[in-house]
Amino acid sequence: MVIYAIRTTRGREKLIMETLYSKLETNEDSDVYALFHPPSLRGYIFIEARDKDAIRTVTSHVPNIRGMLNEEVTIESLEHYFAKKEEKIVFRQGDLVEIIRGPFKKEKAKIKTVNEAKEEAKIELINSVVPIPITIKLNQLKQLETQSD
Repeated sequence: MVIYAIRTTRGREKLIMETLYSKLETNEDSDVYALFHPPSLRGYIFIEARDKDAIRTVTSHVPNIRGMLNEEVTIESLEHYFAKKEEKIVFRQGDLVEIIRGPFKKEKAKIKTVNEAKEEAKIELINSVVPIPITIKLNQLKQLETQSD
Protein backbone atom coordinates (compact mmCIF):
# COMPACT_ATOMS: atom_id res chain seq x y z
CA MET A 1 0.00 0.00 0.00
CA VAL A 2 1.22 3.45 -0.92
CA ILE A 3 0.02 6.99 -0.28
CA TYR A 4 0.51 9.70 -2.88
CA ALA A 5 -0.29 13.39 -2.89
CA ILE A 6 -2.42 14.66 -5.76
CA ARG A 7 -2.17 18.32 -6.78
CA THR A 8 -5.53 19.96 -7.41
CA THR A 9 -7.00 23.32 -8.20
CA ARG A 10 -7.19 25.26 -4.94
CA GLY A 11 -10.70 25.37 -3.53
CA ARG A 12 -11.89 22.41 -5.61
CA GLU A 13 -10.66 19.67 -3.27
CA LYS A 14 -14.11 18.79 -1.94
CA LEU A 15 -15.57 18.54 -5.44
CA ILE A 16 -12.69 16.29 -6.53
CA MET A 17 -13.12 14.09 -3.45
CA GLU A 18 -16.83 13.67 -4.24
CA THR A 19 -16.05 12.87 -7.89
CA LEU A 20 -13.42 10.30 -6.92
CA TYR A 21 -15.72 8.78 -4.30
CA SER A 22 -18.56 8.33 -6.78
CA LYS A 23 -16.10 6.92 -9.33
CA LEU A 24 -14.89 4.41 -6.73
CA GLU A 25 -18.45 3.43 -5.74
CA THR A 26 -19.22 2.37 -9.30
CA ASN A 27 -15.93 0.47 -9.61
CA GLU A 28 -16.16 -2.23 -6.90
CA ASP A 29 -12.84 -3.91 -7.75
CA SER A 30 -10.77 -0.73 -7.35
CA ASP A 31 -7.45 -0.93 -5.53
CA VAL A 32 -7.92 2.47 -3.84
CA TYR A 33 -8.33 2.18 -0.08
CA ALA A 34 -8.67 5.76 1.19
CA LEU A 35 -9.08 9.40 0.18
CA PHE A 36 -8.01 12.18 2.52
CA HIS A 37 -8.05 15.98 2.33
CA PRO A 38 -6.87 18.01 5.33
CA PRO A 39 -8.75 21.34 5.35
CA SER A 40 -5.62 23.27 6.33
CA LEU A 41 -3.71 22.06 3.23
CA ARG A 42 -5.28 23.62 0.17
CA GLY A 43 -4.56 22.31 -3.29
CA TYR A 44 -3.73 18.72 -2.31
CA ILE A 45 -5.54 15.47 -1.57
CA PHE A 46 -4.01 12.18 -0.50
CA ILE A 47 -4.90 8.80 -1.93
CA GLU A 48 -3.96 5.42 -0.46
CA ALA A 49 -3.92 2.55 -2.95
CA ARG A 50 -2.26 -0.74 -3.83
CA ASP A 51 0.19 0.97 -6.23
CA LYS A 52 0.80 4.12 -8.23
CA ASP A 53 -1.02 2.75 -11.28
CA ALA A 54 -4.25 2.32 -9.33
CA ILE A 55 -4.10 5.99 -8.37
CA ARG A 56 -3.41 7.03 -11.97
CA THR A 57 -6.39 4.97 -13.12
CA VAL A 58 -8.85 6.47 -10.66
CA THR A 59 -7.66 10.07 -11.21
CA SER A 60 -7.68 9.92 -15.00
CA HIS A 61 -10.26 12.17 -16.69
CA VAL A 62 -11.17 13.91 -13.42
CA PRO A 63 -11.33 17.69 -13.88
CA ASN A 64 -9.26 20.02 -11.66
CA ILE A 65 -6.55 17.43 -10.94
CA ARG A 66 -3.19 18.98 -11.81
CA GLY A 67 -0.94 15.98 -11.29
CA MET A 68 0.58 13.55 -8.82
CA LEU A 69 3.72 14.12 -6.79
CA ASN A 70 6.42 11.55 -7.57
CA GLU A 71 7.35 10.74 -3.98
CA GLU A 72 5.35 8.49 -1.69
CA VAL A 73 3.91 10.14 1.40
CA THR A 74 4.52 8.38 4.70
CA ILE A 75 1.71 7.98 7.20
CA GLU A 76 3.96 9.62 9.82
CA SER A 77 4.04 12.85 7.81
CA LEU A 78 0.21 12.93 7.80
CA GLU A 79 -0.34 12.12 11.50
CA HIS A 80 -0.43 15.75 12.60
CA TYR A 81 -3.51 16.28 10.40
CA PHE A 82 -5.35 13.55 12.33
CA ALA A 83 -4.45 14.69 15.84
CA LYS A 84 -7.10 16.96 17.25
CA LYS A 85 -5.66 19.68 19.44
CA GLU A 86 -8.36 20.83 21.77
CA GLU A 87 -7.56 23.83 23.87
CA LYS A 88 -10.09 24.08 26.67
CA ILE A 89 -10.66 27.59 27.95
CA VAL A 90 -12.26 27.73 31.38
CA PHE A 91 -14.71 30.55 31.97
CA ARG A 92 -15.55 31.53 35.54
CA GLN A 93 -17.98 33.87 37.21
CA GLY A 94 -16.65 37.43 37.10
CA ASP A 95 -14.44 36.97 34.00
CA LEU A 96 -14.30 39.82 31.52
CA VAL A 97 -15.11 38.59 27.99
CA GLU A 98 -15.68 39.91 24.50
CA ILE A 99 -18.49 38.60 22.33
CA ILE A 100 -17.06 37.47 18.99
CA ARG A 101 -20.27 36.38 17.18
CA GLY A 102 -23.90 37.34 17.02
CA PRO A 103 -25.81 40.60 17.37
CA PHE A 104 -23.62 41.79 20.27
CA LYS A 105 -20.34 41.24 18.41
CA LYS A 106 -17.34 43.24 19.79
CA GLU A 107 -19.23 44.08 23.00
CA LYS A 108 -17.51 43.54 26.33
CA ALA A 109 -19.34 41.72 29.08
CA LYS A 110 -18.93 40.20 32.52
CA ILE A 111 -19.86 36.58 33.20
CA LYS A 112 -22.50 36.08 35.88
CA THR A 113 -22.97 32.30 35.72
CA VAL A 114 -21.53 29.43 33.66
CA ASN A 115 -23.38 26.24 32.70
CA GLU A 116 -20.66 23.77 31.61
CA ALA A 117 -23.17 21.05 30.70
CA LYS A 118 -24.93 23.23 28.14
CA GLU A 119 -21.73 25.17 27.30
CA GLU A 120 -23.52 28.44 27.99
CA ALA A 121 -22.87 31.49 30.11
CA LYS A 122 -25.15 34.17 31.44
CA ILE A 123 -23.48 37.55 30.89
CA GLU A 124 -24.19 41.23 31.40
CA LEU A 125 -22.96 43.81 28.92
CA ILE A 126 -20.60 46.33 30.48
CA ASN A 127 -21.44 49.40 28.36
CA SER A 128 -25.22 49.03 28.50
CA VAL A 129 -27.32 51.55 30.42
CA VAL A 130 -29.61 48.87 31.84
CA PRO A 131 -27.91 45.59 32.82
CA ILE A 132 -29.74 42.89 30.86
CA PRO A 133 -28.74 39.27 31.45
CA ILE A 134 -28.01 37.47 28.17
CA THR A 135 -27.49 33.71 27.79
CA ILE A 136 -24.84 32.94 25.17
CA LYS A 137 -22.82 29.92 24.00
CA LEU A 138 -19.25 29.73 25.30
CA ASN A 139 -17.82 29.39 21.78
CA GLN A 140 -19.10 32.91 21.06
CA LEU A 141 -16.93 34.41 23.80
CA LYS A 142 -13.30 35.45 23.90
CA GLN A 143 -11.71 35.70 27.31
CA LEU A 144 -10.11 39.07 28.06
CA GLU A 145 -9.43 38.90 31.80
CA THR A 146 -9.90 36.11 34.29
CA GLN A 147 -11.20 36.58 37.79
CA SER A 148 -8.42 35.40 40.12
CA ASP A 149 -9.52 33.49 43.19
